[in-house]
Amino acid sequence: MKDYEETIDLQRGQLTPMRVRLRPSVSRSGAWATLTLGVLTAGGGAALAVLSNNLRDDLDRDRRLGILSDGDDRIFRGKVFSIAADAAFGFAALLGILSVYYFVRDPLPDSEGTSLEPRDWTFVPSLDLRNRAGGAEMRWSF
Repeated sequence: MKDYEETIDLQRGQLTPMRVRLRPSVSRSGAWATLTLGVLTAGGGAALAVLSNNLRDDLDRDRRLGILSDGDDRIFRGKVFSIAADAAFGFAALLGILSVYYFVRDPLPDSEGTSLEPRDWTFVPSLDLRNRAGGAEMRWSF
């Protein structure tokens, strides 16, 4: 529940009733799920970027040695991995921004309360040690 805070003046010997309506707090589970998905997507993008760079290094080595053919399937795979890595990084950035929004937003109203008119009251505790008895009495007036 959302917190409610108010400062009131209390008078000695009087009871000041409060009527408080606590509102539920916003769940942050959607923000955590979005953040987790964004981190996993960024990790997948990093893995694809590493694979793409490894393929490019292999292709550059074969090109220098003169054994690279035009129809090598690694050229297409490298392009696909590179484009997929860039898309994953972009999607991860979008999810990161969305998770920050979900952590910050609070669409629910705040808790609210009102203090009623003070009332006279008396609290009389009693303790009888000889008979091992005790009790309390409370009286109030409206």
